[in-house]
Amino acid sequence: MNHNGPPTEPYHRQCRKNVIDVLELLASPDAQIEYQNNVPHAFVPDELICMWFDDSFRLNDQRLKDMFAESEWSTLLEFNSRYDQLHNELPSPLPQIDALVLLPQWQSVISAAKIALRTFNS
Repeated sequence: MNHNGPPTEPYHRQCRKNVIDVLELLASPDAQIEYQNNVPHAFVPDELICMWFDDSFRLNDQRLKDMFAESEWSTLLEFNSRYDQLHNELPSPLPQIDALVLLPQWQSVISAAKIALRTFNS
């Protein structure tokens, strides 16, 4: 997105919520499988990667960063780094979601998302 001028409150609330919602989805293999069942035309493994890296968490977006407390942003940076590392270790092409959630690398993504969520649920 290319916005000029100061951010508006609705932008803040929605973008912050989107980041947390994606973290919640990444933290739950059951929710990931349910998502696939609800959206059968989508390839959810790719969606889960795009949701984070392309759609919700924009590493160099100052406006996004400003929506989070320093400790929250630090947590998001740590998660982003771990997810990026694990994403690079996943097989290509990605397996279907029911197989993906069983891979050790994806189990680590799930664990990292759960840990990151603690910052927002405390």
